[in-house]
Amino acid sequence: MNKAGVRQLTVRASDGLRLSVEDAGPRTGTDRSPLLCLAGLTRTKRDFYDLRERFAFHPTEPRRVILMDARGRGESDYASEASHYDVRREADDAAQVACALGLHDVVVVGTSRGGILAMVLALTRPGLIAGSVLNDIGPRIAGAGLARLKRQLDGRNMPSSWDEAVVRIKASMGSQFTAFDDDDWERFARLTFAEKDGKPAPCFDAKLLEPLAELPDGLPFIDLSGPFKALVTRPTLVLRGGNSDLLDDATLEDAIALGAEAQSIPGEGHAPSLRSATLDVIATFLEGHSL
Repeated sequence: MNKAGVRQLTVRASDGLRLSVEDAGPRTGTDRSPLLCLAGLTRTKRDFYDLRERFAFHPTEPRRVILMDARGRGESDYASEASHYDVRREADDAAQVACALGLHDVVVVGTSRGGILAMVLALTRPGLIAGSVLNDIGPRIAGAGLARLKRQLDGRNMPSSWDEAVVRIKASMGSQFTAFDDDDWERFARLTFAEKDGKPAPCFDAKLLEPLAELPDGLPFIDLSGPFKALVTRPTLVLRGGNSDLLDDATLEDAIALGAEAQSIPGEGHAPSLRSATLDVIATFLEGHSL
């Protein structure tokens, strides 16, 4: 997507991989915190285009918004080994992008794995983060959601057409996104797959799924409470899809008890789409903390 006012950049990771970055909004003349947007496990920076439109191109109060494809996703380089896809290395990639762009006091907007990266950054680069918005991730990851992801995600079996992509996405995710209409499913499919020769194509490296496949069945949860506590020393908003099976009600309550603010998004699952009313919630949070 080549949009006027968006700067297309390539930043080198510490191991030499090229990371695709898009930088929009004012770099000077504003005291509003930049938004550094980090996508989910198999997702790309395109998930944040509506958010960028809202905040970087706001008619009266624009702010800088940085989107990046993590290694192995979208337009960034793929790693040579599955072991090179780990949250510490990916958090370091985000820090390298921040350093290259001269960013500080950022608000990290992290969806799922991107939110885990925010927690790691709170431990490893504490001076970088002024606040965070965690999209459907909290101090624990529910085992039921992990089990579903293991069954659902597949980087090899591609639909043969966009119509088939929509049907398949709706069949697998319909119980989570109960508020979606036909246009929403079309949009979701277009964000889930890349396009090659007019057909859906993978937008992530299949090696990303190897660590997920190795998780034992019946795992009750993954505990993230340590790094989560480091993150909530700054203003933190947790968004939860009302139908999410990865961030359950009990974990959301624990996130609030640890100091986070929270908002459920009805009719959506893991992870809520960042648009319309959800962007209003984020805007209110940012304004309330002068971020």
